[in-house]
Amino acid sequence: MLLIAICDDNKSDSVRIAKYVKGYLKSVLIPFQIITFKSGEELLDFHGKFDVIFLDIALTGMNGIEIGKTIWEMNRNVKVIYTTSYKQFCRQAVNYVHAFAFLEKPVTKNNVERQLQEIIQYIQEESGKLEIVNFEILEVTEAGELESRIKSFEVKDIFYFEYINRKIKIKLENEEY
Repeated sequence: MLLIAICDDNKSDSVRIAKYVKGYLKSVLIPFQIITFKSGEELLDFHGKFDVIFLDIALTGMNGIEIGKTIWEMNRNVKVIYTTSYKQFCRQAVNYVHAFAFLEKPVTKNNVERQLQEIIQYIQEESGKLEIVNFEILEVTEAGELESRIKSFEVKDIFYFEYINRKIKIKLENEEY
Protein backbone atom coordinates (compact mmCIF):
# COMPACT_ATOMS: atom_id res chain seq x y z
CA MET A 1 0.00 0.00 0.00
CA LEU A 2 1.26 3.46 -0.88
CA LEU A 3 1.20 5.93 1.99
CA ILE A 4 0.90 9.42 0.53
CA ALA A 5 1.09 12.80 2.27
CA ILE A 6 -0.21 16.04 0.86
CA CYS A 7 1.13 19.07 2.72
CA ASP A 8 -0.35 22.38 1.59
CA ASP A 9 -1.76 25.31 3.54
CA ASN A 10 -4.12 26.07 0.65
CA LYS A 11 -7.11 23.75 1.02
CA SER A 12 -8.25 23.96 -2.62
CA ASP A 13 -4.77 22.97 -3.85
CA SER A 14 -4.69 20.09 -1.38
CA VAL A 15 -8.14 18.87 -2.46
CA ARG A 16 -7.17 19.10 -6.15
CA ILE A 17 -4.01 17.02 -5.67
CA ALA A 18 -5.88 14.42 -3.59
CA LYS A 19 -8.57 14.13 -6.28
CA TYR A 20 -5.99 13.50 -9.02
CA VAL A 21 -4.02 11.02 -6.88
CA LYS A 22 -7.15 9.05 -5.91
CA GLY A 23 -8.41 8.95 -9.49
CA TYR A 24 -5.15 7.66 -10.89
CA LEU A 25 -4.35 5.09 -8.21
CA LYS A 26 -7.89 3.69 -8.33
CA SER A 27 -7.62 3.37 -12.12
CA VAL A 28 -4.40 1.34 -11.86
CA LEU A 29 -5.70 -0.71 -8.91
CA ILE A 30 -3.00 0.26 -6.44
CA PRO A 31 -4.02 0.37 -2.77
CA PHE A 32 -3.22 3.67 -1.10
CA GLN A 33 -3.88 5.92 1.85
CA ILE A 34 -3.71 9.72 1.68
CA ILE A 35 -3.12 11.90 4.72
CA THR A 36 -3.31 15.67 4.34
CA PHE A 37 -1.46 18.24 6.42
CA LYS A 38 -1.94 22.02 6.62
CA SER A 39 1.62 22.78 7.76
CA GLY A 40 5.10 21.35 7.57
CA GLU A 41 5.28 21.09 11.35
CA GLU A 42 2.14 18.92 11.31
CA LEU A 43 3.77 16.68 8.70
CA LEU A 44 6.96 16.35 10.77
CA ASP A 45 4.93 15.38 13.85
CA PHE A 46 3.49 12.35 12.00
CA HIS A 47 5.36 9.17 12.95
CA GLY A 48 4.95 7.07 9.84
CA LYS A 49 7.04 6.51 6.74
CA PHE A 50 5.51 7.96 3.61
CA ASP A 51 6.22 6.63 0.15
CA VAL A 52 5.25 9.88 -1.56
CA ILE A 53 4.87 13.45 -0.30
CA PHE A 54 3.31 16.28 -2.28
CA LEU A 55 4.89 19.26 -0.51
CA ASP A 56 4.10 22.92 -1.06
CA ILE A 57 7.18 25.13 -0.83
CA ALA A 58 5.47 28.36 0.28
CA LEU A 59 4.09 27.17 3.62
CA THR A 60 3.51 29.36 6.65
CA GLY A 61 5.97 28.58 9.43
CA MET A 62 8.76 26.35 8.14
CA ASN A 63 8.85 26.45 4.35
CA GLY A 64 8.77 23.34 2.17
CA ILE A 65 12.54 23.37 1.53
CA GLU A 66 13.27 23.24 5.29
CA ILE A 67 10.65 20.53 5.79
CA GLY A 68 12.06 18.57 2.84
CA LYS A 69 15.59 18.66 4.30
CA THR A 70 14.33 17.31 7.61
CA ILE A 71 12.27 14.58 5.94
CA TRP A 72 15.22 13.58 3.74
CA GLU A 73 17.38 13.10 6.85
CA MET A 74 14.74 10.82 8.39
CA ASN A 75 13.72 8.84 5.30
CA ARG A 76 15.85 8.79 2.18
CA ASN A 77 13.42 6.52 0.35
CA VAL A 78 10.51 8.95 0.32
CA LYS A 79 9.68 10.55 -3.02
CA VAL A 80 9.05 14.27 -2.52
CA ILE A 81 7.10 16.09 -5.22
CA TYR A 82 7.25 19.84 -4.67
CA THR A 83 4.32 21.99 -5.67
CA THR A 84 4.56 25.78 -5.86
CA SER A 85 3.75 28.89 -7.81
CA TYR A 86 7.33 30.15 -7.39
CA LYS A 87 9.66 28.81 -10.10
CA GLN A 88 12.76 30.25 -8.42
CA PHE A 89 12.56 27.54 -5.73
CA CYS A 90 12.97 24.72 -8.25
CA ARG A 91 16.79 24.69 -8.10
CA GLN A 92 16.80 24.62 -4.29
CA ALA A 93 14.21 21.83 -4.26
CA VAL A 94 16.24 19.68 -6.61
CA ASN A 95 19.74 20.42 -5.31
CA TYR A 96 19.26 20.56 -1.56
CA VAL A 97 16.53 18.09 -0.74
CA HIS A 98 16.69 15.66 -3.66
CA ALA A 99 13.17 16.26 -4.91
CA PHE A 100 11.67 13.55 -7.07
CA ALA A 101 9.74 16.14 -9.08
CA PHE A 102 8.66 19.76 -9.18
CA LEU A 103 5.12 20.71 -10.23
CA GLU A 104 3.95 24.24 -10.90
CA LYS A 105 0.64 25.32 -9.44
CA PRO A 106 -2.07 24.93 -10.30
CA VAL A 107 -1.09 21.28 -10.71
CA THR A 108 -2.69 19.44 -13.58
CA LYS A 109 -4.13 15.96 -13.67
CA ASN A 110 -1.66 14.90 -16.38
CA ASN A 111 1.38 16.09 -14.39
CA VAL A 112 0.26 14.33 -11.19
CA GLU A 113 -0.50 11.12 -13.07
CA ARG A 114 2.84 11.19 -14.91
CA GLN A 115 4.75 11.58 -11.63
CA LEU A 116 2.76 8.82 -9.92
CA GLN A 117 3.39 6.52 -12.86
CA GLU A 118 7.14 7.15 -12.57
CA ILE A 119 7.10 6.62 -8.82
CA ILE A 120 5.18 3.35 -9.09
CA GLN A 121 7.60 2.09 -11.72
CA TYR A 122 10.56 3.14 -9.58
CA ILE A 123 9.16 1.43 -6.45
CA GLN A 124 8.38 -1.76 -8.38
CA GLU A 125 11.92 -1.85 -9.78
CA GLU A 126 13.40 -1.28 -6.33
CA SER A 127 11.28 -3.97 -4.68
CA GLY A 128 12.30 -6.39 -7.43
CA LYS A 129 15.91 -6.03 -6.28
CA LEU A 130 15.34 -7.95 -3.06
CA GLU A 131 17.84 -10.75 -2.78
CA ILE A 132 16.56 -13.90 -1.14
CA VAL A 133 18.85 -16.71 -0.04
CA ASN A 134 17.80 -20.16 1.15
CA PHE A 135 19.65 -22.15 3.78
CA GLU A 136 19.12 -25.58 5.22
CA ILE A 137 18.66 -25.02 8.92
CA LEU A 138 19.57 -27.82 11.33
CA GLU A 139 18.23 -27.41 14.84
CA VAL A 140 17.99 -29.63 17.88
CA THR A 141 14.40 -29.91 19.12
CA GLU A 142 13.39 -29.93 22.78
CA ALA A 143 13.13 -33.73 22.49
CA GLY A 144 16.80 -33.85 21.47
CA GLU A 145 16.15 -34.77 17.84
CA LEU A 146 17.82 -33.14 14.86
CA GLU A 147 15.35 -31.21 12.70
CA SER A 148 16.14 -30.02 9.18
CA ARG A 149 14.22 -27.39 7.22
CA ILE A 150 14.78 -24.85 4.48
CA LYS A 151 14.54 -21.22 5.56
CA SER A 152 14.56 -18.15 3.32
CA PHE A 153 16.20 -14.88 4.31
CA GLU A 154 16.44 -11.50 2.67
CA VAL A 155 20.14 -10.71 2.33
CA LYS A 156 19.62 -7.23 3.80
CA ASP A 157 18.29 -8.79 7.04
CA ILE A 158 21.42 -10.86 7.70
CA PHE A 159 23.80 -9.08 10.08
CA TYR A 160 26.63 -11.60 9.89
CA PHE A 161 27.67 -15.24 9.87
CA GLU A 162 29.59 -16.88 12.69
CA TYR A 163 31.69 -20.01 12.12
CA ILE A 164 32.15 -22.18 15.23
CA ASN A 165 33.20 -25.86 15.32
CA ARG A 166 32.42 -26.51 11.66
CA LYS A 167 28.96 -24.96 12.05
CA ILE A 168 27.71 -21.64 10.74
CA LYS A 169 25.33 -19.44 12.69
CA ILE A 170 23.26 -16.87 10.82
CA LYS A 171 22.80 -13.74 12.93
CA LEU A 172 19.77 -11.53 12.30
CA GLU A 173 18.70 -8.53 14.37
CA ASN A 174 16.58 -10.52 16.84
CA GLU A 175 17.22 -14.13 15.82
CA GLU A 176 19.95 -16.60 15.06
CA TYR A 177 19.92 -19.89 13.20
